[in-house]
Formats: sequence, C-alpha cells, structure tokens
Amino acid sequence: MHPLDEKRIRSFQRRLLNWFAREGRDLPWRRTRNPYRVWVSEVMLQQTQVDRVIDFYHRFLKRFPTVTKLARAEWEEVLECWRGLGYYGRARNMMKTAQAVAIDHRGRFPRTAEALEELPGIGPYTARSISVFAFEQDHLVLDTNTSRVIGRVFGFCEEKLKLRDALMQHADAFVPKGKAWPFHQGLMDLGATICTAKLPQCECCPMANICTFLEIRDTKPEIRNRKLKTTAKRITCHVSRVTEVAAAVIHREGKILVTNRPRGHLKGYWEFPGGKRERGEDWRHCLKREIREELGIEVAVRPHDWKETYAYPDRTVHTRFHRCSILTGDPTPQEGQRIRWVTPETLTTLRFPPADRTIVKALSQARFVDPHR
Repeated sequence: MHPLDEKRIRSFQRRLLNWFAREGRDLPWRRTRNPYRVWVSEVMLQQTQVDRVIDFYHRFLKRFPTVTKLARAEWEEVLECWRGLGYYGRARNMMKTAQAVAIDHRGRFPRTAEALEELPGIGPYTARSISVFAFEQDHLVLDTNTSRVIGRVFGFCEEKLKLRDALMQHADAFVPKGKAWPFHQGLMDLGATICTAKLPQCECCPMANICTFLEIRDTKPEIRNRKLKTTAKRITCHVSRVTEVAAAVIHREGKILVTNRPRGHLKGYWEFPGGKRERGEDWRHCLKREIREELGIEVAVRPHDWKETYAYPDRTVHTRFHRCSILTGDPTPQEGQRIRWVTPETLTTLRFPPADRTIVKALSQARFVDPHR
C-alpha cells in the first residue's frame, strides 16, 4: 500500500480549500443543505453533464418542491419533468425512494450514510454524497473525478477498478475534519476543470508543487513533451486568470531567506517564501499564515515594498513583496523544500521564476536594511 505523508496531506487539504474558495463554481445545488434538493441533484448528475442538468433541476423542484409532493405524484407527471434528461430508470427509482422517505421516515431523510443506503434506489455513493453535502458529515466520497485527483497527487498506481478501494482504506486521512463539504466540492471542480482525464492542465493546478503525477511527468521527457503539447491547446482559456501572491523577503544578519521548489511547476527554481492570497484576505495576514505553514515560524510583516505583475502563458501573477523579520522559531521546511540564507548580491546567481527577477535585481543593487534596525 502507498505510504502517505501527513504533511503532504495537510498541504493538499489547505491548497484545495483555498483554491475552491477562489475558483469554485456557483451551482444551484451548492446553495442549499436541504437533503431532498441535494438528493435530486445527485441523481440527475449521474452520467449527465452539469450544464445540462441545471435547467432540469430548477424545473423539477418547481413542480415537486418537497419529497412528499414527489411521493404523491403519478409517473406521467414525473416523466413530463424528466423527459429529455435520459436514463429514465433514475426517475422511477426516485419515486420509490420518495415514497419510502414519506411513509417510513415521515418525510425526513435519514442523517447517516448507513440509514440512507437502506432506502430503495440509493446506493453507497449517493448515500455518502447526501451525508456530506446535506449534513456535512466527514465521509470520503469518491467518483471518477475525485479518485483521479487524489490518485495522481499521492501516486496511487492501482488499476482503475482497484483505485477507489485503495483510497477508501485511507478515507479518514484525506477528509479534513469539519470541512468535508468544501473539500469534496473542490475535489470535483478540480477534477472536472483542471485535473482532467485526457488533458490535465498541470501548469494551472494548485497541486503542482506537491503532485506525484507531475513530478513523474517532469522527469520523463516522453511523458512531459506529450502532455505539454496537448495541454498547450487548452491553457489559453485561462489567460485572463489573475493569481495574487504575497511573498516574504525575510532578513537576518545581512542575509535573505530563499526556498527551492522540490517538485511540480517551476521545479528547481528558487523563490521568496509565501503563497496565494485568499479572496478578501488581508495581504499581511496571508503572508503570516503562509510562512507559518511553510516554515513553522512567526514573522513581523512590514507594508509591501514592491509590487510586480507578470503574465505567464496560463495566468497573470500579481505579487506583493513584504520585508519581514523573524519573531519566533527557526525556519524549518514543512513541505519538502530546500532553504538557504544568501547575501543580496548572491541572489542574481540563483535561478528565480520570471515573476521574481525584477525584485531580485532591485534587492541585489539596494543597500541592505534589516526591518528590526
């Protein structure tokens, strides 16, 4: 069985939740915790694309706003709302489920996955989905997209039919306690829009720095060239995406702390520690959080000294660079990265991403000033 790294799992969870907060799709069934409405969406989404489901979802709930209404309906009424969506057996099973809920449970859906699975027409996947998306319980829900994302990031190489069983053995490790709802929504969105089956957009992925799949791809030219060639056809749709990053220029005794990316996009490049700013988050608070998570230290953050905007092929990165000093702790890599203290004039001898090079040049030429002095 594949050994799991707890630090990588925590990083995976944090990155996914932050990415979903910024990039998550606004879908009608995500605006409710009503188990009936969640269940309707789950059934409709089986083997059917999201865009196609939305209109049917609204029309169905307008006609049958409660599970009791659906339980009392005739097949012809249900068929009228379902016609055009296909797979009509789903609609017949829904009627059986609705009748069981109305009669045996007084119109209320059971709260546990085990009890939900006892209802006619509800299998293990749907039962877990309702328990997570309606009742926000800490279960792992796996479908094709979510299995692929976790499998790639953590390097599970089992055959497709065995992958879900392998992942389920580690279910408790993957799901962040109390955050199952946004965690799974983020997983599904990432698998549907970026970590796709045939053309994964690895250069746009929030998991690029920790992904086993991308690490393998980058070390095998025959895989790297094939993937980059096909990915290039699709990343143009993300040109307008703006990523906001807070970066720390941490000073100590005349030197500056830099880190080296261990894997993924821009692997091997040196950079200033920091990370993506969450929507609405204060820049300085963002940087304190990122440094705590990446290096295990607390820092004092000054107002930003430099701003830089750089357009990569797949996104535009807007970075604010803040001079910082260490308050408590000794910098210790938390995500497998290398760290180094270097003099300002040495910065130009290291390989930095294009977005950082203007600041590197400015720092190398400026007179050093420690924030604490």
